Parts: sequence; structure tokens; C-alpha cells
Amino acid sequence: MKKKFKLPMLIILSGIMVLVVFFFVINSSNLKISISGVEIDEDEYINTMNSKKYEITQYFISKYGAKITSDFWETEFNGEYPYKMLADSTMDELLVRHSIYQLAEEKGYVDSAEYKDFINRLNNENKAREEKIKNGVPVYGLSNFTEDLYLEYETDQLQKTYCEDLNNEGMEISLEDATRYYDENKDSLFVKNDDFELSYVKVYYASLGLSEDEVKEIKNRMIEGSKKIDDNNSLSDLVENDEILKDYFTHESILSGELSAKAKAIGDVLDIAMDLNKGDVTQVIDENGCLYLVQCINRVDYDYIPYEEVRDNINKAIREERYDNIIASRVDSLEVNSDINKVYNFTKKNVK
Repeated sequence: MKKKFKLPMLIILSGIMVLVVFFFVINSSNLKISISGVEIDEDEYINTMNSKKYEITQYFISKYGAKITSDFWETEFNGEYPYKMLADSTMDELLVRHSIYQLAEEKGYVDSAEYKDFINRLNNENKAREEKIKNGVPVYGLSNFTEDLYLEYETDQLQKTYCEDLNNEGMEISLEDATRYYDENKDSLFVKNDDFELSYVKVYYASLGLSEDEVKEIKNRMIEGSKKIDDNNSLSDLVENDEILKDYFTHESILSGELSAKAKAIGDVLDIAMDLNKGDVTQVIDENGCLYLVQCINRVDYDYIPYEEVRDNINKAIREERYDNIIASRVDSLEVNSDINKVYNFTKKNVK
């Protein structure tokens, strides 16, 4: 009689083992993370993970010369696994993000720090913009946000809202703090560009298809002309009667506030002019397929932008810096509930 029960018993035991393995696999692949009581949605994790993939791949390419093949994420590089580093980086990003949103929720800037409510705000914003466009109402910026762009837009707005409320922690800036910031950063941030008046001959022969003999002829004309420049004869005077060089001649006045914009078009000439004082003229320069002869007709030297002109910019910079520090300090105090091995497994399963 006992033999009759052996087969059914084996079937039952096998079934139990299958169920155990099934639930183990399901449980190990499910994502269970909460940050200070807020559950992390799987889509939220995956979207954040995808935003960090480039950074991680570049790390392994730079450090190990890695190739991004189908097995890249699970390949070991001197004890480092890309999928694990990706998971760690994703968690760090989520902590910063939830620090921002939980502070915003405390201040009443958003109703909820949960992902589903973020998606609702995204959808509502896109619907509102779509409706405005249909009705002919101007829409500034994008007509439709992707999730990543809306996250950037909304977090920027949250920072701005916090920083503009001087009652918030760290947002009242003393005169002492502002002047200290100015003094510490004036050499890198608050140098005022000089005004320039320049005359120059520029021949970009590499793009003009000039023959070697033509380039040589132009260069010789420039050299001979440069020897005649003195207090009574400017580059402009000498080029005026030269039928060849005058086609490549430019006279330009550039004010301090115009320098950055002008640099896009004549940055190479301005780089040369930076070393010239009023009345100075260069020798003929031949570099990067271009001939240059530059004279500085006039230069107004400026020192630093006055503190009074940049006080508002300084206050804004200090507030944003303090806001970032507040967010960073809140990250350290967030309570995270997760099983890191399950996070690793989930990442490995979902990264592509």
C-alpha cells in the first residue's frame, strides 16, 4: 500500500519546489525601495537608471577601454561590475531627487513627492500647453515635455521658488557674505573685457583654394606692408592702395559687452589681439591654414566689473549654492529601505 503513495508524493514535492523557485525568482526580480516612506516606482527607477547609463559606460571606456557589447553590463573589470555601479549611481540620483521633492512638499510647492503625482503634473502641463496652442495662445519654451525634460524644468522651478523666498533657510544674504564672494571670485567671474579697435588682414587660404604661389605672394605683401607701419602709417593706410590685401582687410571696433558675441566669429583674431597694446602690430602669423596681420589701433583697459553692478547676480549664486548644500545635507538624513542585492538583480535584468 505504501508504494501507491510514492508517485503522488514526488509530484507534490516537485510542485512545491517549482513554486518555491518561482516565487524566489519573482521576488528577487521585483524592485522594493522606499525613501523616507515614499515607494519608488519601477518606471521611476528604470528612467533614472537610463539617464545614468552614458556616464557609467564612459567610465568603463575611459578606465578600461571597454567595448559596449551585449555582455558589457555583467562583465567584471578589475573587481568592478558596470551593472552594480549603474545601480549605485541610480540610487544616488534618486536620493537627490527625493530630497528635492520632499523639501518641496514640506514647503507646499508640490502636493506629493511620489512618482505617480509627478507624472500627473507632467501630463497636466502637456495638456495645458496643447490647449493653449489650439486656442492660439503663445506658449513659451517647449510645446510638449518628455519626462526627462519636465523633471529638469520642474526641479529648476522648485529651486527658483525656494531661493526667491527670503524667509527660507539660508536665503537672506548679508553684505559681508556677498562682498566675500565677490572678492574670492572676481578674477574668474567679474573681470570686465576691454574695448578694442582693431585693423587686421586675415587670409584663410586653406579654405580659399589658393595656389602655393598665390599664398606666397600674399604673404610677402603682408610682410612688406608690416615693415612700413609706424606712427604715421597705419595698416589701414598701407592696405588702402593694395588691390590684393584690401580684399582681406577689416577695421572693427568692439566694445566690452560685445566681446563674447564677436568671439564666435573672430575668436582667432581676438586671441592675437589680447597680447597687443594700443599701437602694437604683429608680425605676419601663419597658422592653421590662415595668414594674420593685426594692429591694435586703440584699447581701453578695464579692471573688474564693479560690485554694485553684479550684486544681484552674486546673491542669486550664493542662494543657489546654499540650496544645493541644503539638498545634499537632506540626502544624508533620508531613510532608505531596500535590499541592495535585489536592486542589483533588478538593474541587471532591466539594463539594455
